[in-house]
Amino acid sequence: MSLMPRDFGQGHLSELIAHIPPLDEHALVASRQRQDLLTKPPGSLGRLERLATQLAGITGSARPRLPRKAVIVIAADHGVWRARASQPTRRK
Repeated sequence: MSLMPRDFGQGHLSELIAHIPPLDEHALVASRQRQDLLTKPPGSLGRLERLATQLAGITGSARPRLPRKAVIVIAADHGVWRARASQPTRRK
């Protein structure tokens, strides 16, 4: 099965999703245990801790290494500015 078929329709997407394995439970537990040992209040990093644990489950490693990283920023106002629902701050 090709990961990027030329005709990428809903059927292909469903097929790709069906091949995604479940999260590695051992890595999830090990990641949570490791985070609890760090010098910080448990859960104090909020979403960042949950993301780290999810990455552990995806990669199968309690301390996942991600050699190729990317940050994707997507923004839109969906007509909010035009509707005057939000006024931009003007500098003088």
